[in-house]
Parts: sequence; structure tokens; C-alpha cells
Amino acid sequence: MTIANTSARSLQILIGPDLQDWSAHYGAFTPGYTSLGDESDPGKIPIQAQLEIKPAYNTPESIDPLLNPIRWRVGQDVQIRPRNDANTAWLTVPWTHLKIVANPSRPGRGSLILELGCKVLWSNQSKFDDDRSGIIYGQAETADAVGRRLLLASDVNPANINLGTWPYSIDRPIGKRGQNSYLNQLADLAYANDWRYLHQNSSGQITATELSLASTGAIATITRGQNDLVYEPNPDPERPAEITKVAGLGYELGTIENPSVDIQDETINFNDLSSNSFGEGIAVRTITTTSFTTGANPTKTTRVQIFQAEALMFQNPTIPSQLREFSDETETEYYETGKQDPTTARLTQRIRTKLQNGRTLDPRDEIFNMREIERDQEDITYGSGEPMERYRFTASQAAIILDENAENPWDRITVEDLDFSWSEHATGKYDRVDKAKEPLIRIRSNINRELANPDALLTKNRNYNRSRPNKPFDTQYFDAGIDENQSEFTGTANYMPPGGPSGYEKERLYTVANGMAFSDTQMQTLAAKHRDLAIGRERGYAIELAINDALLMSPPLPEIDVVDVDGRTYAYKGDALTFEFLQARATAGCSGIWIGGGYQQAINLAGQLPAIQVSVDIFRSNIDITGQLPAIRVDVAVVATIDIAGQLPQIQVEVDVQEDVGGGSSWFDIDTNQDWLDIDTNQDWLGIGTGSTSWAGISQQEWLALNTNQDWIGVE
Repeated sequence: MTIANTSARSLQILIGPDLQDWSAHYGAFTPGYTSLGDESDPGKIPIQAQLEIKPAYNTPESIDPLLNPIRWRVGQDVQIRPRNDANTAWLTVPWTHLKIVANPSRPGRGSLILELGCKVLWSNQSKFDDDRSGIIYGQAETADAVGRRLLLASDVNPANINLGTWPYSIDRPIGKRGQNSYLNQLADLAYANDWRYLHQNSSGQITATELSLASTGAIATITRGQNDLVYEPNPDPERPAEITKVAGLGYELGTIENPSVDIQDETINFNDLSSNSFGEGIAVRTITTTSFTTGANPTKTTRVQIFQAEALMFQNPTIPSQLREFSDETETEYYETGKQDPTTARLTQRIRTKLQNGRTLDPRDEIFNMREIERDQEDITYGSGEPMERYRFTASQAAIILDENAENPWDRITVEDLDFSWSEHATGKYDRVDKAKEPLIRIRSNINRELANPDALLTKNRNYNRSRPNKPFDTQYFDAGIDENQSEFTGTANYMPPGGPSGYEKERLYTVANGMAFSDTQMQTLAAKHRDLAIGRERGYAIELAINDALLMSPPLPEIDVVDVDGRTYAYKGDALTFEFLQARATAGCSGIWIGGGYQQAINLAGQLPAIQVSVDIFRSNIDITGQLPAIRVDVAVVATIDIAGQLPQIQVEVDVQEDVGGGSSWFDIDTNQDWLDIDTNQDWLGIGTGSTSWAGISQQEWLALNTNQDWIGVE
């Protein structure tokens, strides 16, 4: 009998850039991976740890954070290495490179407790919303390349990034909106890529691993009753859903015409306007041109030109039907510069100008002169957050608009000047200060010429305190150059309990982040993994075992095998693998997610089977007939209600063999001489015609094994 070795292991503990040695002063150290999430944070598995520093007269420095704040500051580097099995070397493991992630409390007369975390945990810091994906709209980027940029935006050193190759590409910017950190956004992207999760490796790099719930070989094996410390079912397991669905939104991109020109014509009969005219023609033509620029300096421009027939513009037209330019109005919007995703750029300035044919206002002007008669300008500034801090609006008009007898008709005169500013308080409310200027004299046609300044402005000031709803104006983001159709992608995975249908179908829905859904196949892959994870957790066990080098070096979710008292071997993924190092003892523990072994049960179909479509994954050793059953997938579409004792309608069986059977030529031995899936040149096991009386040499009633002591697939 082999007894579990739980003897203590030495630790090397180095704190700070000077690698100050605290190895002789720890009381307890418990590093471990967090649990794999299914709904919350499925795309990352960080390391959390707690280190106890015991008080002693000979500590290298004070353990009081108040007296020694630099040594015990948040962000301080901590390196911890365990001794190997042979006690000949220090091991560099995934939790070697850690940081202090929370301000420690003063120890008083007790120990100093340090909360530690890996780079995945440390880099999960809140950042202002922006787009750091580096994607140019319409130009596809691999998801792992985008991921590296998001880590750089999280202040991760490039040398500490090792994401590998991911399967999907993205051609649409994915600005961070509400994920709090770029690392959280990357975790969403990792999950969307067939469920990868971020974690720290032994080199201190952030890397990504695809979730697999198949056996890849155990790094530790324990035998129940011999070298196990704890092996017991997880309490209150959740029943897996019969239907697991994953859904997400994606986008199909189109091409926008730039510039875009729209022309509208209005026609009249010119004989109604002038005797010197001839018939029907275009009286007004409106040309609207919209254009935009993207990249680092996004702008959006709308120009409206109006052409009118001379008969509508002048008293005595030379050619009544001749179109001449009447007005030209242009509005240009300027947005924040330097944004990799222009859709995250906020409006900073809007300028509107209007030109008009001068002769339409002043008969003395030349017929071809286009005069600026109006100009508006908005200027917006922002604080550290999204809401604007200040809004400024000024408007001016040509003097002739205000006074047809103006001495300088085309001089611009200010007619409005608004200046609004806000200051935010911790309560989420705002103080607001308004300054408004408007003309002292509104009607200019009969103004007193003797006034010293007929263009004088009246100033009004007003303050609003936080007791009023004084929230700043809504922020406007750049929205030009975008043509996309939103699509929903879905995938479903079904599950049948080993004992047959429960009579009540449970359903679970999971979603991927907006814009990270690319295909139904992607959603199907995720749905199958969610279902398999739920099944594995229902059959999971809490495991505590002795530490070995392989466990210490292991990434998240190592495989641990357990040989049970019945001789069967059960395979588990070690979720939330945690180590405990005490002065006299060292152990490892995890929540085992079942991935194979045991569970010999039959699926017994009896009575009426309604017309349904079933997709069933039969896991390894769910059904044990003459040996180990490899993982297969059977999709059965039954087209009519079946009386099991009656005739079997035509069906289709689709089999996806995931690993070789090996051994003999039969899978399911119905009897000595007949195989259920005996495939040869003379037998068609993929379909039965409605007139058939046998299938692979077995009668329809024999295939369903309806005898009193027989199950559907003949389990002993």
C-alpha cells in the first residue's frame, strides 16, 4: 500500500525588486487557480494566493505596512518557488511570479497577511472606455492579434504575452464599452474563440488554452483507500440541462458610397410665372452631398446646394428658366482624434456655414456672388469621463439679414453666444453654470442710427445647483462609414440522462459578447462544451491528494485519475486546483470535473416514443456492453409516433466516431452471431425502407430488444 506523502515542502520567498529573502518567516501559503466559470468570466482562470508572514525578532524588515509602506505596497513583486520531489532544486511554477493585489492590514501582534495574484488578476484594472483592438473597419484581423493589443492596453509587457493562434478573425472594431478593463474584454474574446481561457504560465506570461473535457493523460493518479486524502461527491450538484443553447450577435459588413450624392428636382410650368417663358421645366434643384473621413481624424460633412430658376430669384430675370445657385449650406462635424476605432470618437466641434446669392438680398450685388450670410459653431470639451464638461455655441449673421440698410451688408454680427459648463459630484449629480449673450436690439430694420453700438449684446448668467436635473447633453459618437447588418447565431447541444428522459426538459442559455459571434458552428461548439461541463460537474468529486512536481507545474484543469474500490478508473479535470503549504504539511485539492470512467447504465426505451428530433452525446463508458464504449454522437430523427411493439419507421442514424474502437469487428453485440453495427457490403445500417423486415440481419423487434429482460441496446 502506498501512503500519500503530505510532508512539508520548503518554499523560497523573495519580495521586492531587490529579491529580499523571507523564506524563513512564512507561516502558511495557499496559492490556487480560481474555478472555471460558465456564466461569469469563462474566459480567464487567474491565480489567487494568500501568504502569511509571521512576526519574529529577526525579520529582514518591519512587517507593519504603516511603518514599511514601500515593501508592502500594492503592486510589489513577489516570487515564490517550491522545492521539487527530489528536494534538489527550486521549481519555477505558474504561481511563482505574483504581485501584492490589496493593501494589507496592520498585523498588530499577529501575522502579516498578503493577498497575492498573477498577471491575469493584476492586469484586470479598470480603464476608460475606448477601442484598443487596432481593427480598421472592414479589414480582418486574427483574434489573437487583437488579443495581444488588448493586453498591451492593459499595461502587460510584450514579453509576457503568449496567446498562440486563435481560430476566428474580426473585421469590425470592438471598442470597450462597460467591460471595465481591456483584460475582461480579451477574456470575452478568448471565450468566443471556441472557449479559450487566459491564465499565467510558469514563465510569468499570459497565455491561452482551449477548454477540453477529453482525457489527455493524468498527471496524478490516486487509489481510493490507499493514497487519497479526500474523495467525496461534490455537494448539491446541479442537474445538467437537456437543452443547452449559446447565442450571440455578429455583423455582416457592407460598403458605403463616399461621397454620397442625392439630387432632387422640382418642376413648374414657367408660363405661370412669366410671359417670356416657355413650358415646363426644373424650377428648383437640391443637391445633397454627404462625405466622411475615418482613421485618426474622423469627420463628417453634409452639404446642401439649392439651385433655382431666375424667375424665382430675381424681379426681372434675363432667362426665367435658367438655373442659378441660390444657396450653399455646409455642416462639418469634427471628432476626437487618435482613436483606433472612430466609432468611439466623441464630437468635439460642429461648424455650419450658409452662403446665399448676394443679389437675392442686395440688388446692387453681382449676380454670381455667393455671400456668407450665416455661421454657427459648437465647441465641446470633456472631462476624464464620458460626459461633457463644457458646451459653447456661437451664431452670427450677415448685417443685411438684420438690417437691409446696413452700411456694410456682408459683415457678420454675433446674434447668440451660449456657454454651458458642468461639474460632477460624487452623488452623480451636477452643478451647471450658464452664460448667454443675445442682441440688445432684436429688430434691426428701424434701429436708431445715433446709438453708439447698435450691435451690443445683453449678457445673462444663471447657476443651477445639484438639486436639479442638470445632467450634461448626450454624447454624440462618430457613426459615418458604417454599413452593417446584425445577425444572430445560435447553437444547441442536447443531453439525455443515462436512465432516460426525466419528463421535464431543463433549458440553459449562454451568450457571447456583442460582436463576437461569427457562425452557428462556433455557437454549437460552445454549447457542446457547456453541456459537457455541466455533466462533468454533476458527476464531480472533491479531491485532496499529495503534491507532486507535475501538479506544481500544471496549468489550470490538470487531469487527475482515481482508481475506485470497484477497480474502475475515473478521470477528472482538477478545477480550482489549490495548494496549501504549512510548516508541517503540504497538500493539494481541487473540485474534480468528471470526464470519463464508470457510469454503466442502459438507455431503456419503452412505451410510446413521439415524433421528435434528438441529438445525444453518449460519453465514454456511459453504456458498457462488452467493454469500453468510445465516445460517439448519435443524431436520431424519428418522423412519426412509434409503438415500440409495432413497426419501426424509416430512420437515419449519424455516427461521429471520435476515437478508434480497436479489437474485434463489432460494437454492440446483440447476440453471438449478430452485430448491431455490423457493416459489410451487403448490409445498409444507415436506413431501413418502410417495407424492410430486418436491419443488418436483425428483425425490427429484436433491434429494439423488447423482451422482458432486455434493454434497448442489450445491456447485461
